[in-house]
Amino acid sequence: MQNRSMTAEAFQLRAGAGHYLACAALILLLAFLPLSRALEFILVPASHATLGARLHIGVIELVFIAGVLADRRVAWPRGARLPGWVLPIGGAWLLWSTLAALLASHVEAAVLRQAEWLLHGAAAACLWAFLSAHPHWRAHVPKAIVAGFILYGAAIAAFLLQIPDPHHFPWLKAMLGFRNIRHFSAYAAIALIAALAPLLTGETPDRRMLWRICAQMVVPWAFLFWSGGRGAFIAVVLSLAVMTVLRRVPPPGRLWGLALATALLGLTISIPFTPPHGSYGVLRLASDLVEGESANDYSSGRLELWQQALGMVAAHPVFGLGPDNYAHTPRGASEAFEHPHNAVLQSALEWGIPGLLLACAGLGMTMLAAGRSLARRADAPALAGFGIALMLFMLSMVAGALYYGLSVMMCLFCLACALPSARHESR
Repeated sequence: MQNRSMTAEAFQLRAGAGHYLACAALILLLAFLPLSRALEFILVPASHATLGARLHIGVIELVFIAGVLADRRVAWPRGARLPGWVLPIGGAWLLWSTLAALLASHVEAAVLRQAEWLLHGAAAACLWAFLSAHPHWRAHVPKAIVAGFILYGAAIAAFLLQIPDPHHFPWLKAMLGFRNIRHFSAYAAIALIAALAPLLTGETPDRRMLWRICAQMVVPWAFLFWSGGRGAFIAVVLSLAVMTVLRRVPPPGRLWGLALATALLGLTISIPFTPPHGSYGVLRLASDLVEGESANDYSSGRLELWQQALGMVAAHPVFGLGPDNYAHTPRGASEAFEHPHNAVLQSALEWGIPGLLLACAGLGMTMLAAGRSLARRADAPALAGFGIALMLFMLSMVAGALYYGLSVMMCLFCLACALPSARHESR
């Protein structure tokens, strides 16, 4: 009897330790990742490379996976009870993408990139199971994202005030925690939609709650305008429009009114802090539309980049160049770019056209499953997660939202938050 008691006590201790480990890693990923990356930039200046970010995120994701696996309260659905599309499509993509990595010219880069994709997917699957076992944590996901952004924004504001000449600081390439300020604008867009979560319940918030929502929305709006992220701005508007058409944002009048009011206030706040250079601020949102003389100018040179990428896809249609091999392939004037600024072309170049179709099928069916589930249940955190994933998919058509680690991790995590629980799926 004593041995059984000791075994039960050890079992509970292991489950509890795993749970707390998973919670700590999840908070690090959602709330403190940009801040910890910024600290890493200061302590290890060479860590600004994409590889450094992948290792930084990957280590924390491994800790989160270990914690979820050690949490015995997490219930995993049996393979036979998973949705019918998971195993065939997921297995086919895994096989094809792995072959593409092994056949790449730069195998080391391809294998590392493939491992990153698999790690992001495994961490998102663990989050799905974790939220099923601990459903109260679902509400903490958007809250952690917003809190993390406000904390990071406060740190950057303090840093800005310490700079002798902040208007001429090279923010474009020296944004602490991000390789480029446009990646930061994607983070601001993520936080903006997460801040909307309390409005998505369909209930009328009281005055105190309304003021809190407004304050939380103004901060990402201000930074979004300050950074001049046109793609992120358009993606936010389009994602909210799509969710409105799909009737996923009850009631739409209140949401759009609040979004407009906080956007105008955020814009006003951002103006005094915006550098005079044309790469920043609200004027940048319309600069190419006013000054451009061709469609390529309007797209900031992306049309030429996409035409070149299409030619590379046509030359390697079956297995593509291999994961992350685009960045290592000689391309003349466009060699400075790590990705083609389009997720479809990026996927075709990484895995070939068959791999692209399998990836689109898997993500499309996952979004469809999340949308159908949200039509049957009023779940504000899940709606916010769905909106964030939708926004990042839209942004990935003109930017690297599905290339860089933070936005990929956030996209898959928010999609996992939007899915129905693992317990429901396993029935």
